[in-house]
Amino acid sequence: MANGYSVLGVPVDVSMWTLMGIIAVLVVLAGLMAGLIIGIFSLDPARLRVLARRPETLDGQRARRLLLILHNPHWVLVTLVVVDSAATEMLPLLFNVLVSPATAIVLSVILLVIFGEIIPEAVFTHHALALGSALAYVVLVLMVVTAPLSWPVGKVLDWCVGNRSSVAFKRGQLREVIRYRAAQLEAASDDDGAVLPLESDLDTREPRSIHQLETQIMLGVLSLSEHVGASVLKKSIQSTFTVHRDAVVSKRMIQSMAMHKLTHVPVYGDLNNPSDVTEVFELRLLLFFAYCEEGATIRIRDLPLLPLPRFSANTPCNVLLDHLRASPLQVAALTSPESAVKVVGIVSASDVVELVHQTSFDAAYVESHQLQPSSVVQSFRANNAAVSEGASQTV
Repeated sequence: MANGYSVLGVPVDVSMWTLMGIIAVLVVLAGLMAGLIIGIFSLDPARLRVLARRPETLDGQRARRLLLILHNPHWVLVTLVVVDSAATEMLPLLFNVLVSPATAIVLSVILLVIFGEIIPEAVFTHHALALGSALAYVVLVLMVVTAPLSWPVGKVLDWCVGNRSSVAFKRGQLREVIRYRAAQLEAASDDDGAVLPLESDLDTREPRSIHQLETQIMLGVLSLSEHVGASVLKKSIQSTFTVHRDAVVSKRMIQSMAMHKLTHVPVYGDLNNPSDVTEVFELRLLLFFAYCEEGATIRIRDLPLLPLPRFSANTPCNVLLDHLRASPLQVAALTSPESAVKVVGIVSASDVVELVHQTSFDAAYVESHQLQPSSVVQSFRANNAAVSEGASQTV
């Protein structure tokens, strides 16, 4: 076909194939802009910032490139819309040079719907992070080119609409997200060919599945504030092993403590009120009993006793755990909500952690404490006697 076309009355001296190439470029450009609009703005800025904190990963590098342009989201939006609109409006005009006006409109609509909307949006939705980061510098160039129009309009949108806010989940919503994500990944692990949304954008060097124990711990931590100290109390103060501060340490006492599987022992000072515990000591301190003579009398008050902190039984478990972690022995007394002087039980940091882990540590204690403290004492004494005898023979 001979050269010599006119667009809007302006003569254009190009060949038909050149004109067809320009039409193809406009279709691709319109498709890229439409895909970028739905792809880039489907990504949560908070998620991108989290990924950008790991620049050594592929996702971290992609997120950093995207954040270069997303600090002005409205400017980016106006730029993409302007370029998309320009490419879309130019297509019927160029087709009108080659075919009749009605045919030009039909061809433009078909090309734009299929190649400018459906296919790009489907592809960019599933590969938003990868494709968005790959085209980040192209978008940056377009922002500069269209700045005389896009930047002022973007500023007006900033003033009128405000900045885009990230998605923030409440505690209950976050728990449901964790449950849903764990179930989703577990289902995907059963189907090797399944690919979750946006999962192909994640770093493949990390395990995709979340272990059931990890899910359980995360849900337990998020539920801490919904439980109070009384909910983790295993036994009342009346059922708790306590000793008077003037009591004499004996083998029977040590064996009784071992039978109760104690790691710490509460101490009271009022003979008429054994529940009024005010101090505490570690059971392992009784190993010092091994260095004493057989007939020596050691009372509880001779041990290094520590004050026992008190908290209301209505104290949230997250607050309680925070204080217990700072306590030397990580134990505390829980008092009645009606009376701060009435102790209702003893709670430890491991009791609160069991709520998170949903696993009892009593079995672990039994396995690690098979040897009775009295046997340990006798072993210490026998060892000390052997050492003393060897030293005397050497002299």
